[in-house]
Amino acid sequence: MNLKLNLPELGPISGEKKAHPVLVYVLAALGVLTILLAAWLYFSDFNAARSARAAAVQGSAAVEQLRVPLQCFKQVLSDGQTMRLSLVALEDPSQTGALLDHLQSGLPAIEEVEIYRHEDLDRLDPNTIGPNGFAVMDMLLAVQEGKQSLMQVHGVLDPPRLFDVLALQLDGQIVGILLVRAAPDFLADAFDPDISELGFARLSQSNGRQPMLELKTLGDPTLAGNYPEQIPVPGSMLRVEYPQARFIEISGNRTFVTMLVTGFVFLVGALLLHRLNQKQPATPRVPVPVPAPSAVEPPAPAEPERDAEFAERPEPPREEPVEKKVRTETPAAAPPLNLHYDIAERRRQKE
Repeated sequence: MNLKLNLPELGPISGEKKAHPVLVYVLAALGVLTILLAAWLYFSDFNAARSARAAAVQGSAAVEQLRVPLQCFKQVLSDGQTMRLSLVALEDPSQTGALLDHLQSGLPAIEEVEIYRHEDLDRLDPNTIGPNGFAVMDMLLAVQEGKQSLMQVHGVLDPPRLFDVLALQLDGQIVGILLVRAAPDFLADAFDPDISELGFARLSQSNGRQPMLELKTLGDPTLAGNYPEQIPVPGSMLRVEYPQARFIEISGNRTFVTMLVTGFVFLVGALLLHRLNQKQPATPRVPVPVPAPSAVEPPAPAEPERDAEFAERPEPPREEPVEKKVRTETPAAAPPLNLHYDIAERRRQKE
């Protein structure tokens, strides 16, 4: 059996090595994508940090807007003329009108003033003050103990009103307390911050277990979420709320540099492979004609002697069992029997 396969000549194999164009394109695409991704992450972090800084600046500016009217209010209460007129009204309640005129000349939002003697505070009944009697009593007792009282808005009144107190001192001793009532509109009017980066800002007051009091709201409150940033206004119980402006960095500078270098490595590798392919142009292969097979096949070469013993030997035909031959062969006809015996002929043959 001839097991050899006649293969056509393929020509000489070239020793030149070239990178597949697909590999060059893949490396270039990976390099470009890596650089673009690094740039996108960097600019995302940059914009997020810029927005956080701008939001923090706008939040601080909103608090500063309230600092100016609050300082004006405090200065009107604490000037020397107010202290002198308050001590006069403490001795002569009929002079309370002159004190009110002086305060309204400095701040028209002030509506009413009351003076309490130091010795009368222990007998003061909060229910006689009004719906906000306990809140006012707490402010008076805080000043009597030498503590600083915070300006606050009482929302139980309709409309809400702002209250502040001033300790009246004579020879270094507290002899009375001045209670000032004013409309909080001058604070709400002054609260007009730029919320281009914040999107939301609110002037409010926390009342402990009582509902929060909102004085003014700007923008979309849903942007604040459940936990907005809360900046207290100095000298008062008021606070400014705005969305949290905290910067969360997606990728640091080290990650950015690593991705950038990786992208350039991919691009340089693709460029080098492209240059290498250009320096080694492809040599076209000349097809070798294959001769047509002849009609008469040449005799097969003799097998080597070392393979003679392993050559295939014909298998002897198998003999069918005798019983099977008897059953399958047709019996032939018996020859005719010649029973004649001649004794004379027999003797003649023996002689």
